[in-house]
Amino acid sequence: MNKFVIVEGMDNTGKTTLIQTIIREYARGYSSAKVSLGPNCSRDEQVSWLQMVLSQVDNCGNDLLVFDRFLPICDTVYGNILRDGSIWSLEDPELDKIKNWYNPLIIYCRPNIEKIIGFEDGREQMEGVEENAKKLVEAYDFAMIVLADKGFDILKYDYESALDKKLVEKKIESLLHANGII
Repeated sequence: MNKFVIVEGMDNTGKTTLIQTIIREYARGYSSAKVSLGPNCSRDEQVSWLQMVLSQVDNCGNDLLVFDRFLPICDTVYGNILRDGSIWSLEDPELDKIKNWYNPLIIYCRPNIEKIIGFEDGREQMEGVEENAKKLVEAYDFAMIVLADKGFDILKYDYESALDKKLVEKKIESLLHANGII
């Protein structure tokens, strides 16, 4: 059983809208969103964040926690492309522990690349994102392949696909049933 949900993906892929939908429509108040740390945090801050998050998962009872990105995953993409590297690696034993102990569901928000790199909504992006959008998408695609090969439960999601929306709804409802919430 999945102990929590991670909604991953590059900027401009529908993560925030999906998280709001999960909490409002599917989980009906039995979930809460958690946000990953922003860029430029020290190693100690990142490790402390991860310990705090896993403690929240351990103590959340039957509630479903939904994470807006997950630092050991997203920083391997953003840190390696936009900064001078990441303290995390997709081969990090900590990820293996998380997979084995918590088996999180990863919903990978991945619409068509033109939708992602178009930045049509005019929202301000973190420095370097627009210029490196194609590299970031490719790095995320690669990361999801590596994580799937490690056995992570990954559901690819395109906000323009009615089928993908239905698959997410069914998966979240099955998690809530498994947790005895609905």
